[in-house]
Amino acid sequence: MKSVFAALFMTSLATIAWAHPAPPVADGWQLGGGQVAVSAELAATWRSHALVSRDEVWQVNGALMGGEALPPERGVTLDDARLGVHWRADRQWVVLEAGSHGHGLELEHAWLGYDVLAADGVLTAEIGRMAGRFSPENERHAAGRLFSEAPLALDVFQGRHFVDNGARLQWSPGQGLTLGLELWQGGSFPASTGESPNYDAFVDWQGRYNRLAWRLGGWYFLSRANQREDERYSSGHSHGGGVQGSGHRFSGKTRMYGVHGELAWQINDSLTMVTTTEWLWVEPDGTLTDEDATRSASLQGEYLGGWVTLAGQVGPHTLGVRYEELSLRNTLVGTSAPQLAEESGLINLGHNPRRLGIAYRYQVTPQLSLRVEGLRDDWSADRTRDRAALGVVWRL
Repeated sequence: MKSVFAALFMTSLATIAWAHPAPPVADGWQLGGGQVAVSAELAATWRSHALVSRDEVWQVNGALMGGEALPPERGVTLDDARLGVHWRADRQWVVLEAGSHGHGLELEHAWLGYDVLAADGVLTAEIGRMAGRFSPENERHAAGRLFSEAPLALDVFQGRHFVDNGARLQWSPGQGLTLGLELWQGGSFPASTGESPNYDAFVDWQGRYNRLAWRLGGWYFLSRANQREDERYSSGHSHGGGVQGSGHRFSGKTRMYGVHGELAWQINDSLTMVTTTEWLWVEPDGTLTDEDATRSASLQGEYLGGWVTLAGQVGPHTLGVRYEELSLRNTLVGTSAPQLAEESGLINLGHNPRRLGIAYRYQVTPQLSLRVEGLRDDWSADRTRDRAALGVVWRL
């Protein structure tokens, strides 16, 4: 299995898959000595089949889950909707973004930043509620991806989208290089509020040569949790039908390591190929207890997962494929280990999840696009779940 992952990763670095272009930035309005701009996006999708029925908990066997990782449903769903206000004056700025992932509107991002200029680079400081910048995919949503569904590795390892209260320092010495450190409160999966330290460090390099553009990077993430439970089906995150999680709790630390790469090649004036990849190594280490705290077992996990995407763009047409795979191994020790492993879904019997998807996107106008998808999904639920999807994306 490791040789397969190594081959996929090296192949992806040689080519690298989809980096959706950022929406254009408006000139904005003058306010308070600075400029104000507004951004908005919406993604809605019809799917032929649900990943699990509405009275089931979505559990990828082999890993504890949480965060915002709710399963795709049958029919029409609102995958993403957000409205942002951005204010900038000279070297300072404020960002406010309200968003919804189909379960209510909330203030998702609210942070301020400041640039300190130096002779040999720029030091950026930011503080507030924001998405982690260690992974490029973590900052993307359904409207900004080629595929409507998030990569499975992000769902399982990061709860889909890591957002927390924290502070960020970035040093950019030039030549497209950025070094960063982020400190977090711990209120987002896989951490829990009040536990520290929770932090990540990352390096990112972007460059361009003739018709080639690239982005490469790596990161390390450490989080701590105390009695963390699966809150996906609690109030405000309900999947419907009175579904409840297992109630098992994890206390301990989780280490994550990640590498990512993107390469865009403008073959000619009409054809551009883009390839993107990211691979994560995750090591949870702690104690698993039941809901009543009467049984416990020590837990050590070894997880590996990621994806490779290859896409081609000709004018308003984009066609791409994405392959994903996870490898999930757990070691539980204690007299209650067998029962806890079965009840919490940590046994996968070697059925590691794999996905293969194909997507076509047509840009109708600069703001509006249509999306068609087909997905072969093996063992991200208790059996194979294939589905087709039709969607619309609007970005301003």
